[in-house]
Amino acid sequence: MTKVPKTYALAAARKAVGPVERLGENYVVYGPYRDNDIHGVGDARYAWTYPEAQSIRANWVAHVALTLMGVDYDGSEFEGAYGDAAKRVSQVLRRLERRAT
Repeated sequence: MTKVPKTYALAAARKAVGPVERLGENYVVYGPYRDNDIHGVGDARYAWTYPEAQSIRANWVAHVALTLMGVDYDGSEFEGAYGDAAKRVSQVLRRLERRAT
C-alpha cells in the first residue's frame, strides 16, 4: 500500500467513515471493516449516546487515516486521546515520535 500525506489520509478517512446516525434510541456509525481497505466491506459501530458516537467516529477516522499514512502503531497510543480525528492523529504521531527518541 502506498503511503499518503496526512491531509489526504484524513480526507479519505472522513469519506470512508460515515456520519453519526440515529438508529431508534441509539446511534450508529458506518465505515470500512478493514482500516486498510476503505472501499471494501462495511461495518457498523453502535453507541448509546451522541457524544459516545462522536468519539467512536473520531477514533475510527484517526485509525483509518494512520493506516493510510502507513504509520505502524499498536493502538495503545490512543489512550487518553481526545478531540476530533485530526487532533487524535497528531497526538498519536507525537507519542510515536517521543517513543522513537
